[in-house]
Amino acid sequence: MKKILCVCVAVALAAVFSSCAGYGYGNGFAYAGPGLILTDAYYGGYIQPKAESLKDVEVLGPVKGVSKSSSILGWVSTGDSSILAAKADALRNYPNADDIINIEVDSKVHSILGVISDVELHLRGIAIKYKK
Repeated sequence: MKKILCVCVAVALAAVFSSCAGYGYGNGFAYAGPGLILTDAYYGGYIQPKAESLKDVEVLGPVKGVSKSSSILGWVSTGDSSILAAKADALRNYPNADDIINIEVDSKVHSILGVISDVELHLRGIAIKYKK
């Protein structure tokens, strides 16, 4: 009976510690899988094709924006980690800007035991104003 219990425990531990270990792949970027105890990682998200011509726009300057959301126990989630919120944050220094070009987006995930989780979306690009 003791041997059977040891084998069952060994199989259960192997299943818990082997399933998502290593790395994942999404949105064209490889990333480390979530940690069982702690996750504190940046993940690649999106890169917009670079603008081929800037003749119809006035370049205002580089911008960075962040949007955030958090979760407690997976029961209560708050915040807005959308690209739209990060874009609004990025344009706060250029109130007359019309858009952002050459956008790059990454996500930062921080989680402790899955109890408290925070996600930040980091957006970078160039603020522009369209010539009329």
